[in-house]
Formats: sequence, C-alpha cells, structure tokens
Amino acid sequence: MTAGLCAVALWSGSFRTLTSGAGLEARAWGFIVLAGASGAASWLAYFAALKLGPAGPVSALDRLSLPLVFVLGVLLLGEKPGWIGWLGLVVTVAGIYLIAFDANRS
Repeated sequence: MTAGLCAVALWSGSFRTLTSGAGLEARAWGFIVLAGASGAASWLAYFAALKLGPAGPVSALDRLSLPLVFVLGVLLLGEKPGWIGWLGLVVTVAGIYLIAFDANRS
C-alpha cells in the first residue's frame, strides 16, 4: 500500500512538494517513519494474538483503541464532545463487550 501511495505521489508530482524546502521537515519525516514502523509492529502483534487465541476477543481488544483515543482526546487535548459523541462511545464499548462476551460463550 505504501508503495502504491508513493507511486501515485511520484506520478502526480506531489512527491517533489514533500521533499522540497516547502514540504516536510526532517523531524516530520522521522515521525512518519516511526508511525509506519509502529503500525507494522501493531499488525504483527495482532496476527500473533490471532494465532494464539480466538478472533472475537482479540479483535474486540484491538477495537478498544477507538474508545481509548476518544477518552485521551478529552483528558489530554481538552476536546469537548457533545452528547452524540458520548453516546457513540457508550455504544462502541457496549458492542466491543458483546463481541468479546459472545466469543467466550461459544
């Protein structure tokens, strides 16, 4: 996927903008590389967990990242979600629980 995105960026001429002085700094490129490496490590851990356990609880645990980001956004970034956001959080956590619970009953 990364290769495809780079190919499209090169073909469209957007890649030159990123590598020029008006584009991203070296520090930003470092963070991009770190984000890619951590994403790859995350997928490797996910597939290792799937190899060791049932898919329901493993995928439910993986999906807990969504509520975690929501709560961290409120606590650390000072975001102020409305009632629909909080309702979405509750429904998401309930769904994650139901998926994990259902997988344990089988």
